[in-house]
Amino acid sequence: MPHGAWLLQAAPAPDAPFLALEPHWGQPRSLMARQDSSEFLGSDAGQLSVLKRAIRNCELTLRFQPIVSLQERLPCGVEARPSWQDPQRGVRSADALMELADRHGLVSSLISAQTEQACALVEALSSRSYGAEPATVSLNIATRYLCDRAVVEDIVGIVSRTSIDPSRLVIVLNEATSLARRTQIHVPLLALRAAGVQLALGQFCTGSWSMTDLRDFAVSSLTIDTTFVAGLPQSSNDHAIASSLVHLAHDLGLLCMAEGVKDHSQASVLDAIGCDRGVGPYWGPPVPEVEVELLLKRLGQSRLQPIGRRR
Repeated sequence: MPHGAWLLQAAPAPDAPFLALEPHWGQPRSLMARQDSSEFLGSDAGQLSVLKRAIRNCELTLRFQPIVSLQERLPCGVEARPSWQDPQRGVRSADALMELADRHGLVSSLISAQTEQACALVEALSSRSYGAEPATVSLNIATRYLCDRAVVEDIVGIVSRTSIDPSRLVIVLNEATSLARRTQIHVPLLALRAAGVQLALGQFCTGSWSMTDLRDFAVSSLTIDTTFVAGLPQSSNDHAIASSLVHLAHDLGLLCMAEGVKDHSQASVLDAIGCDRGVGPYWGPPVPEVEVELLLKRLGQSRLQPIGRRR
């Protein structure tokens, strides 16, 4: 089976019924209410047919965007982004299909497939040197899914069956969580940390994450959301917020990464305030797995001048 396919042995046959999976930790997953008419048209049955086809035809995959060390000016990893190879409209975000899968109890299978692909890439990159350390692979997973014991057990099982250094896999908690669910997620996160997987807190300061989460979730890094990067360098408020987050992360012994970096001026400001890493279109778009090594090699060879002097 190709690593890029989200087609699992555990997935039901195209015509089989889709049965809801009951979480063991916390409350049952809430139904995703958002219906995006630009993504799907017609009844839920018609939408489900699209999802079945996407799984059957291996249209769901991960694409990878480079993460760069702002101080070394070298690639230090990649961030995985789910994508949908829509036969009619080309490469698209897989968010709508993930929401549909959530409604029909298939998220556990899809996350397992993502983890398999991410671990395979960790293994492929471990023998390459682009910077001071082997590259990491960051996988974004909404915290509500990590309240499902089956999801976490699958991730731990996949990591344990591979020969990778588990610290090279980073699970990014990319969705702030409610106070009630915050207590439910402690046990799953401890299981991931015990398996050696790194945890990162995404979208910090844009949701309900609190300072205690930085302490209690045993994360190794936090992310400056695109919301605060977009205004750089013009916005003094965004500059102050980004700088404060960098100092907070470092005071807690954490790394700090900026999302959505679009140009050299943003990268230069982030470098100047001490931000450790950046990811965004400035260093390249998300690419298929087969193109990752070539992209990282090209970025590694292009380190000629400090970011602020690039043209």
